[in-house]
Amino acid sequence: MPNVRNAGFWRSYGMVFLLLLELAVFSLWVPETFMTAVNFRAVVANQVILALLVIAMLVPLISGELDASLAAVLTVTSLTSASLMSNLEVPLLAAITIGLGLATIIGLLNGLIVVKLGVSSLVTTLGTFTILTGLITGLAGGRTINDGLPVETLERFSATQFLGLPLPVYYLLFVGVVLWYVTERTPVGRYWQAIGSSIPAARMAGIRTDRYRILAFAVGGFLAGIAGTVQLFKAQNGSPNIGPNLLFPAFAAAFLGVTAFRSGSFNVRGAILAILILSFGVVGLIMVGAPYWVDQLFNGFALILSLVLVRFLRGTSG
Repeated sequence: MPNVRNAGFWRSYGMVFLLLLELAVFSLWVPETFMTAVNFRAVVANQVILALLVIAMLVPLISGELDASLAAVLTVTSLTSASLMSNLEVPLLAAITIGLGLATIIGLLNGLIVVKLGVSSLVTTLGTFTILTGLITGLAGGRTINDGLPVETLERFSATQFLGLPLPVYYLLFVGVVLWYVTERTPVGRYWQAIGSSIPAARMAGIRTDRYRILAFAVGGFLAGIAGTVQLFKAQNGSPNIGPNLLFPAFAAAFLGVTAFRSGSFNVRGAILAILILSFGVVGLIMVGAPYWVDQLFNGFALILSLVLVRFLRGTSG
């Protein structure tokens, strides 16, 4: 039995109790709308793309880097696959493969610039984000790509339900479990964690830090590509708007997740828990009459609070 009086217990599981408290408060406040199966299913299903993007961001973050371009990579992947099918009549599987390959290459190039040229990951990936934003405009011209897409096939990949939940929720569960296993149960995950803690110490331990840092960017790009592919399934079109709007909510969830489970470290379980806290919080506030822009305030405050908590937790981890 864990000792609930232990400070370490609350550092690891305090966020779980925060979610339960949040659910209890809004369930009592608006029981007729909040505490319903329909609302819970809708919240979970609507956050799949954000959760996949957060998972993509975690890999560079665990290795001590920050990739701000992944939200744009998500959009480029979706638009590229949609454009290939719409303009060149490329089959669905081939278009998706090309989109995922492009996403991986973008991540790889980011990694090479950061690692081999010694440029700040934040500066590099913000530059990539800007370039990709221009590419998004060029691909779509500000318009959604609809024509020539296999809408019925795409819909089957997203609208089909199992146990009351659509398939994208299960894509998220699969990707989340795989990344959790890789980051916490394999040598590669331990290498990323060691590099994130201290590159010189990791080198002294015999870890090929350059190789694994570049790999982290490439994997992050690939996972952002998966998020873009699932977005294509869900929307049945290529939209130029979805990815950039998710950038700051994704960072808020990733950093807030550091305060749960593996306290002080980026981790998949904490990030998913943070997404639930942010999502149910925003939905609850809107249901009680808060204005539509409350999500921006909520996510902004959550990001600032998470950075403060991360600093505190890492400062007291010893």
